Parts: sequence; structure tokens; C-alpha cells
Amino acid sequence: HVKPGNYVEQIVLNGGIAGTGAGSWIDIMADTTMTGSVNFAFSGDACAIAGNAEYVRLKNINIRSLSSNFSAVYIYNVNHHITFDGCVLQGSTNPPSTTSNAYATVYKSSGVKNEYFEFLNCDIKDGSYGMYLNGGSTSDLEAGLKIINNNIRFKKERKSIKSSKYMNSNTKKRKADSLSSSSRISSNTID
Repeated sequence: HVKPGNYVEQIVLNGGIAGTGAGSWIDIMADTTMTGSVNFAFSGDACAIAGNAEYVRLKNINIRSLSSNFSAVYIYNVNHHITFDGCVLQGSTNPPSTTSNAYATVYKSSGVKNEYFEFLNCDIKDGSYGMYLNGGSTSDLEAGLKIINNNIRFKKERKSIKSSKYMNSNTKKRKADSLSSSSRISSNTID
């Protein structure tokens, strides 16, 4: 449990931790016994999911990039079973380009297969895209992506969700034409 307050530091999820698994997750969450927000802000990628991270859930935490050239959440390398629930994810309010995917609020690099990422009940705002989720292969879609009940807010010339590795087409404002069988995008508000 994280005490309410402002933390000017980066959250780094890197490597697995012994004992984690389907029934044993690591929860990083706001302390429910105290009032106030938990705010992480960093002049770079505010939350770097750097590789081999598994079974981590971030809940009711605000994550913000303070730099116009970085993302609130940047997913590198191979990671599985990561959940953001009830978080505020804020990218740059003034990215250097509104068409470059590199400045998305949530950015996942290409060439690697990440599965079972969930974004639930979050407020995802700003950046060049709300979410840019690239990955392994368009013929072998990544499994388990869930983007459910989020409020995705961005300037109107920007896109909300773009991905070709979880789904077979890009989407501007809702669900994709074809998701992997275990993926779901639903009940999101796009402003």
C-alpha cells in the first residue's frame, strides 16, 4: 500500500518475483485507510514496464509523464499479466507531434509479444495517442488484452487506441474489427 502524496520518481517493473503467479499477484495500490491521492510523476516514462514483469496490478494510482517526449506508461520487451485498475494515466499535454506514436500516453513497443494486459476503469488522457499498442505479429495476435470501462480523453486531432498486434485493424473510436479470441475492448468513453 502506498501512502497518499506526490512522488517525483519512476515506477519500474523489471523481472519476475519468485512466488508470483495466477493466484499470487503483486498489488501496488493506494492505501485505502488514508484519504488523498497517490501521484507518481516523472520527467521521462513515468511507469516503465521493462521486461519479464508478470502478475502485477496497479490500482488507484495516478501516473503522469512530466516530459513532452515520453509516455505515462511505456511497455518494453516481454511482460505478461499486468493490470491497471482505477488509475489516472496522463501523457504530455503538448507532445512534439500529434501523429507520432512515440508520444502516446500508453505506448507498447513493437517486435515482442506481451499478453494479458488489462486497463480497467482508468482515466487515460493526453499524449499523441491515448494508447498505442504494438507488438509481435499481425498473424499471431497477442492474447488477453482488456480495455474496459475507461475514459479516454485527448485532443480531437489525436487517436484514442491504435494497435495492429492485438487486433486486425486500427481503431479510432471503439472496438476493432477483429480481436484475438481472449481480448476485449468495451464500455469505454472516448472524449
